Amino acid sequence: MSTTIDRREAPVSRKGLGVKGVAIALLLLPLFLAGCISSSSPSPPASTTVVVPSGATAVCADGTAPPCR
Repeated sequence: MSTTIDRREAPVSRKGLGVKGVAIALLLLPLFLAGCISSSSPSPPASTTVVVPSGATAVCADGTAPPCR
């Protein structure tokens, strides 16, 4: 008497990320975006006051005399 053994493996399910993967991605996304926002440089102030010691001369960034525009 001869017995045959079936050695086929069970099929492997490949669903991609699935629900858990999508949920994890949605939870981590704000952390990555927060890092990008915090590393951006702040905007320059609307106006700046510079104190020049007496006897010194001041010149604007464009080379003109104060008040600077």
